[in-house]
Amino acid sequence: MLHKSLSNMEEQTFVYAVLENIRVALAHSKNREVIIGIGQLTGLSAEQIIASIRMLAPEIIEQKPVFRFFPIPGKIWCTGCGYRGDPGEVVSDKDDLELVIHCPKCNSTKTIKTEGAELEVIFSEKYELK
Repeated sequence: MLHKSLSNMEEQTFVYAVLENIRVALAHSKNREVIIGIGQLTGLSAEQIIASIRMLAPEIIEQKPVFRFFPIPGKIWCTGCGYRGDPGEVVSDKDDLELVIHCPKCNSTKTIKTEGAELEVIFSEKYELK
């Protein structure tokens, strides 16, 4: 599973969009480099993303791309107390299907992800990461 908070249909659309973005990045990259931003609130790791690409799109791996990853910080809104900002404790639920995010102000789990719940695929020629 590449994205923990989507239905099966949404997940499939999301995964294919990410794979298509990787294909486009490779087609435009002179050095076979693909830069992927991983949102803090996706619950995903670089290893999970690579494993998903190997399984779903082995032709991408055959092109021997160089993957670089960078974190995208997460932000939340707590509907319990109105807090907006950095997330508190982020843990997987008992089934490991969804992230549970605790508000750092009131400890409520009634939180909404406002940033850091995405994956970004960018072309290395356009961005210089240090």
